[in-house]
Amino acid sequence: LVRPAAQAHPMRSVFVAATRQHVGKSTTSLGLLAALSSRVPLESIGYLKPVGQQHVEVQAAAEGAPPLRVDKDCRLAKEYFGLRCEYKHMSPVLMPRGFTKSYVDGEIDMERQKQALLHAWEALRAAHPNVVVEGTGHMGVGSIVGLDNAAVAKLLGLEVVQR
Repeated sequence: LVRPAAQAHPMRSVFVAATRQHVGKSTTSLGLLAALSSRVPLESIGYLKPVGQQHVEVQAAAEGAPPLRVDKDCRLAKEYFGLRCEYKHMSPVLMPRGFTKSYVDGEIDMERQKQALLHAWEALRAAHPNVVVEGTGHMGVGSIVGLDNAAVAKLLGLEVVQR
């Protein structure tokens, strides 16, 4: 696993990305989670899908709060491995259909999205020293809003394993 260069406390994290969709990022990430879960305590393992495209509802709306939606890969990782991460930290930015148009129309504050991502990352790494970070789609996804895989890896201070 790769350690970010400038960190206050030791941590082992890896960013899995690809230049194309459907080439095995999720399978690679699940394999890393499986390998970790056989070697370190489950509490020490985190998973982050910084930018998700395909989301599922994991918590119904309650008293004025909207339902909690996360990237589908987060639900798979959490439920299959029994990860102890909070969903809100596992999937901080969702880019559903129409996101780019909303951004171009000025309806989305990308600085706020980046802050949500950084907050989720800090919360995960504070609680889980081993974090698997799975990139989204292909290398162009998120580029118009500055959250493509390369930009996210740089923002988080991580090197990338390309699949």
